[in-house]
Amino acid sequence: CIHLPALPLTLAKDGIVEEIQGSGINYSSILEDGKISLITCINMVHISEWQATIGLFKVAAQKLMENGILYLYGPYKVDGSAVESNLNFDASLKARNADWGVRDLESVVAL
Repeated sequence: CIHLPALPLTLAKDGIVEEIQGSGINYSSILEDGKISLITCINMVHISEWQATIGLFKVAAQKLMENGILYLYGPYKVDGSAVESNLNFDASLKARNADWGVRDLESVVAL
């Protein structure tokens, strides 16, 4: 197992990776030719446009090895419902940006 520092990705509106920012670390062999076993994404899905989530899944499909894991952490709705605090959070996110919000888990899984 090799520990790599976090790899911040900037996703273009069309969901394709537009820019890879590193701190002088060469990720080219991993990102161009190699496969990785795990992608961890924490608190992004609800604070980004839906296209960013679609882009994340496209990158995961290309870069994860067979049986690789895409681990997502954050609030979700199930069958359109959530605990009251997450529904309030959803409303506050949408007030800041109409394209943000707590996503339906079923929609995310369907990707």
